[in-house]
Amino acid sequence: MSSLLARLTAILLPILSLHAQEGTESANTHSVFQFENEYVKVWKSVIAPNEPVDFYRHECGSILVGLKDGVLNKVDENGEVEVIAVEAGKAFWIPSERESPTHSDVNVGADPLEVMFIEVKAAEAAESSEADQSTEDE
Repeated sequence: MSSLLARLTAILLPILSLHAQEGTESANTHSVFQFENEYVKVWKSVIAPNEPVDFYRHECGSILVGLKDGVLNKVDENGEVEVIAVEAGKAFWIPSERESPTHSDVNVGADPLEVMFIEVKAAEAAESSEADQSTEDE
């Protein structure tokens, strides 16, 4: 009987340990690629509390969909702060920031914030097409 228990422990302990590590890893800020084609690129992001993401800018228009409620502080490279309330099930548009300072996002809540982020490549094409159109009209 003790031999069976020892074998089960030897089998289950590494599995339980791996599961515990996966649970810990999911609490860190990270993004998981979901899908990409010629029109969009989609990923899921988890932003841990008080763990700022690296500075970046949105090179083209994007859609953010809240999967969990939370509050982000968008902090640009000049120290300007914009508070963004994210609601589960709600989406909002993020315009291209090509000409804007880079920024970081900080989850100021107590729980990880989860969002789906959809970069709209077609919006970039439409923006450049509109610019071409306006120069042709002149």
